Amino acid sequence: MEYIKEWAARLIVLLLITAILKFIMPSGNIKNTVNAVLSIIVLATLLSPLCNISKADFEIPEFEPEFESSENENSTYNNAIEQAVRTALENNEIEYKDIIVNSSVNDGYLVIESIDVKLKDINKLSAAYEAIGSISGVDKEVIDIHD
Repeated sequence: MEYIKEWAARLIVLLLITAILKFIMPSGNIKNTVNAVLSIIVLATLLSPLCNISKADFEIPEFEPEFESSENENSTYNNAIEQAVRTALENNEIEYKDIIVNSSVNDGYLVIESIDVKLKDINKLSAAYEAIGSISGVDKEVIDIHD
């Protein structure tokens, strides 16, 4: 903040000096030359903070998220996946008895290990596989559907 105050004070003093010099300069070629030089000096003063910013030493702290799998987080993930499976089955009018989801966090990624669904009507088996596969993105080997 102090640097900005000093820069503003220098700029004001320079503009006052420039105004006085322009006022007392005689007409002619020398006045045009002095005006050009003064304009360059004022422009350099205006741009000087930008030069100092580029010289500043910026350090961006590194951030590495750490994913630790706790029981509470796993149950939260499992509940969210279970709710998505319920919604998918209900949207396809497939009745179920129970849904059990097992997942874990490996290397920062959520891994769905199994989705176990007990259907009321086993005749809707293929529709259930399709509905669950479309929302979960997991292979059929992970999905176990039975009555």
